[in-house]
Amino acid sequence: MFGQKPRYVSEFATFMNDYLKAHPDVAQSQIDGFALLWDKGALNEEEWRSYDQSRVGQKPYPYLTN
Repeated sequence: MFGQKPRYVSEFATFMNDYLKAHPDVAQSQIDGFALLWDKGALNEEEWRSYDQSRVGQKPYPYLTN
């Protein structure tokens, strides 16, 4: 009975969709860049031990001066 309204698509979204269709290598480049910065492998025991030993103790609330 009632038709659905067409969904609004911004100019930027239209541009990005067209750009990604024209340049499919960009999506893989984004995935590779994300993995380079954020996806780290698991630490082995020696790295964990070094990490734990290098920690510096901190008072519970460092801004309390009284």
